[in-house]
Amino acid sequence: MFENLSRRFTQVLGAFGIKKRLTEANIEESLREIRTALIEADAALPVIKSFIARVKEKALGTELLSSVEPGQQFVKILHDELVALLGGEVVAELKLPDPSRTASLLVCGLQGSGKTTTCGKLARHLKDRRDILLVSLDVNRPAAAEQLRVLAGQAGVDFYDRGDEKDPLAIVRGARKHAERHVRNLIVFDTAGRTQVDADMLKELERIHKEVRPDETLFVADAMTGQRALAIAKAFRETVPLSAVVFTKFDSDTRGGAVLSVKETLGVPIPYVGVGESIEAFEAFQPRRVADRMLGMGDIVGLVEKAQSVVDEKQALALAEKIKKNTFDLDDFLGQLSQIDKMGGVQSMMEMLPGMGEHSQAAAAEVPRLRRMRAILQSMTGVERQKPFLLNNSRRLRIAKGSGTTVLDVNQLLKRFDDMRGMMRKMKNPAQMRRMMAQLGVNADDPAAMARLERLSKTS
Repeated sequence: MFENLSRRFTQVLGAFGIKKRLTEANIEESLREIRTALIEADAALPVIKSFIARVKEKALGTELLSSVEPGQQFVKILHDELVALLGGEVVAELKLPDPSRTASLLVCGLQGSGKTTTCGKLARHLKDRRDILLVSLDVNRPAAAEQLRVLAGQAGVDFYDRGDEKDPLAIVRGARKHAERHVRNLIVFDTAGRTQVDADMLKELERIHKEVRPDETLFVADAMTGQRALAIAKAFRETVPLSAVVFTKFDSDTRGGAVLSVKETLGVPIPYVGVGESIEAFEAFQPRRVADRMLGMGDIVGLVEKAQSVVDEKQALALAEKIKKNTFDLDDFLGQLSQIDKMGGVQSMMEMLPGMGEHSQAAAAEVPRLRRMRAILQSMTGVERQKPFLLNNSRRLRIAKGSGTTVLDVNQLLKRFDDMRGMMRKMKNPAQMRRMMAQLGVNADDPAAMARLERLSKTS
């Protein structure tokens, strides 16, 4: 997300970096470019106007520090204002009562916005802190209730089976009794959606809200719909009080104007965003980190946290031991590809590295190839992945057919794997490592660096 906006900001700030001093003229020039970038991102015009005015006022009124370049000071001002625009320094959290009392969340939004999936993701995210019950109030689409049932199973939480009941208010009352009997202290109600806002839906939502008396009412919006998402949220807010907005498809190639505008337009925070299709692809919205990524500063902390959430420490140690003993096989290779997927894919990881956001499109081109590689590996038997030397021509042909690829694709994967193992073998030989360091531009004659290298080689 924000790829185009980030690129435009990077260009503006790169040009500003060569300025020797802050003047009204060069500040105006940069702000014109920033204004255009925000308009292209589909941010609300009143939000753009007030944002630009605040940046200009601070930039013109700032006292320059002799130790800091003017361009860096302008970046700091822009960054601080972006953080404020996105919600401020404090990460928004749901305001739930003490776990001794059963809390209720009411989730609303249009059909197709990812509302039901968000209920499942939210339940998985909160299940370590609460005993959760998922409830579908959509009596018009049986598939919606079944989808929520499946998501509850994936999240490992309880699901309320309403049977043949068609009255949403009766379902609410039945769910409360179920929660009391089974000691559930958080009920997440998934309301019915429509393809567009209509009076009947809003009237039903109002009735449900009065019955549920929720602690939080979350509006789910598709980040790809732009400012239309804000217009829909306003229509919902006229019927029920909204306490927060959750954006789905935050990882998509969308312009992001709605995300930039929601706090100032609706006055409510963004506590969470959906960042992928899997039930794990859900995370807290952190304004400072988002602003960092928008300005090309990356999000190393976020990348590390993603890695920690998907990498099991015992598995990592076992993998390190296999690399040391040179027993790394295709099963391990498949595991590494799976972990990349869990972390949001190569493109998402590139966007979180400082200065690499502009290369994320190139990384996106790798996605189809990585998918082919996974398909090939999954078409092998367990024995073949553990013993790649068994892969003769007939087996490679079978694997190619089973994965929908070609024998050439299979051969390329195996060559890549052999190259990787060869690199690992070289890492055990200090002399070869010295040559590799020299090729990478590392000074192999640096005694301190080589001492560290020798110690590392001995431990392996």
